[in-house]
Amino acid sequence: PPKRYSLVSGATPSNVVSSSPATSTAAAGDAAAAPSLPSPIALAAEGVVLPTLRLELHAYSSVPAERYVFINGSKYTEGQRLAEGPEVVSIVPKGVVLSAQGRRFLLTPD
Repeated sequence: PPKRYSLVSGATPSNVVSSSPATSTAAAGDAAAAPSLPSPIALAAEGVVLPTLRLELHAYSSVPAERYVFINGSKYTEGQRLAEGPEVVSIVPKGVVLSAQGRRFLLTPD
């Protein structure tokens, strides 16, 4: 199946490798992997204290090994822990699923 990349927040034509509609079952499965997760703002409203997190670049691919994000100036892939503490659970088409203090949440580009 064709690769699908999505670069947002700071993407330029020179760093967009490929773009095509989601046609693989992997991409469809990833979309279901982040059902109705709260935002960092919603967690803060519940009293969960999170560090300031800014998703600066989001590179999604239907190939999991090719996904990455830049958060607060650092590059991360799935399974890595941010310098600020949260863990990258998965990179999905809409953003990145993070886990902190036992809670999962969805960080999206500004």
